Order: sequence, then C-alpha cells, then structure tokens
Amino acid sequence: MKKIKYNFQDLVEKYSDMIFNVSKRYLGNEEDAKDIVQETFIKYINFIKQKGEFESEEHIKRWLIRVSLNLCNNEVSSARHNRNISLEKCKDFESLDNFMIKIVCRELLDKLNKKYRNVFELFYIEDLKISDISRLLGISEANVKTRLKRARETLKKVSKTGGEKEVE
Repeated sequence: MKKIKYNFQDLVEKYSDMIFNVSKRYLGNEEDAKDIVQETFIKYINFIKQKGEFESEEHIKRWLIRVSLNLCNNEVSSARHNRNISLEKCKDFESLDNFMIKIVCRELLDKLNKKYRNVFELFYIEDLKISDISRLLGISEANVKTRLKRARETLKKVSKTGGEKEVE
C-alpha cells in the first residue's frame, strides 16, 4: 500500500475545527479544547518525524480523533482540570437558556461511563458511522452498537432520576 504525506497547513485547516469541537464537547470549555488541538498537531508532527507517513487521509483523520480523545482523557483525569462550570461564563441573559441546556446535557453525558460517552458522542455529535467508530476505537461493530444502546438506556435512567447517580 502506498503511503502518503500531506501538507501540514492543509491538515490543520481541514481538521482543527473537528478536533476542537470533539474536545470542547468532551472537556466542556474552549480554552482546554484549544490546548488539545495544539497538542494533537504537535503529536502529529512528532509522529511524522518518527514514522514518516500515513496510509491514507482516512488513517490521518482516525489517528487525529484518537489522539485528541486520549489527550482529553488525560486532561479530565489530571489534577489541574476543574470541570465546574460557572454562570459567569454566560455573558448575556439571552443566552442563559441555551447555556443552561448545555450544562444539563453535559452533566447528563458526564454521568455515562467513559466508554459509552465516547461512542455516543462520536455517533450522535460527530456523525461518524458505526464502522468508522469501530475502526477508530479498535472494537467490533457489534460492541459499538451495544455501547450505543447502553448509553441511550443509561441516559434515559439518569434523566428520570434527575442525574443524581453516576451509572456504570
């Protein structure tokens, strides 16, 4: 299989918004998401220096998503990350309703086990196909479907209980 190498600037322009959006949804704030975008492309540069090239553009896309998710996981588990959202981040009253909806949705998604949340967000928010999620996460398509089903069931339970318990 022929390996390909892409212009770095073209890749940044093409994929930085996608990485930012995935990271922002995962972390809940823009500043950390911007850091993840930068770190992801730094890792890309280091990968290219070590390995040279990727097999395809799809391989690059999957790799970038996987790296950004790993970095998000690291960020969430680090001691310096504070996931509290303050109302001061909402600049004007008109956007308060939308802001509160986002908080509630984020809090509900945060109740999901990480493996279910990742699959749920990739499928419903990033609009990736089950086959793409399977390849990206290195799990079977049946496992992706099972995780999606369990995520939906868990979100239903959590929303009925008011989100008081974290569900595995």
